[in-house]
Amino acid sequence: MASLDPKQASGRKVHELLAHSYLIYLGSVVVGFTADLIWPLKFSFPHQLELGMVAILVGTILAVWAQLSSKRGAPVRNAAGESVERRHFAFGPYIFTRTPTQYGLFFMTLGLAFLYGFTFMLGSSVVAFLLGKFFFIRKEEQHLAAKYGDAFLDYKKRVKL
Repeated sequence: MASLDPKQASGRKVHELLAHSYLIYLGSVVVGFTADLIWPLKFSFPHQLELGMVAILVGTILAVWAQLSSKRGAPVRNAAGESVERRHFAFGPYIFTRTPTQYGLFFMTLGLAFLYGFTFMLGSSVVAFLLGKFFFIRKEEQHLAAKYGDAFLDYKKRVKL
């Protein structure tokens, strides 16, 4: 079996981190929903349903846009497997945020909490966002900085969110 070169291994590590990060949101929905069924502590405010639907719609659009953009922006590689094109960081939603899928998933889970008035799901959504942002995304960005160097660090300076 052929071993992966360091650049492929780094890319694989980033995808593993993202997969774990995304699973946190699934877990937050399951945990929040279960807790809300066991201890029904609902909240309510005017236009809550509309806000929930808008949050789900915005989250879905942001996550899909990010996935389509990241596929389009895949780096061109030379024969040695080295990235030739490094400007692929900044287009689509990546112009506004370095983690559009994270924000999309957060808005979707938040929207679900608003839609049903589930207090525990609201809390678990915030916890999932914070875990993703300060644990998984931090590690992902370390790998991207090691893989792309100054190109990624410059992008990170330009795009703060």
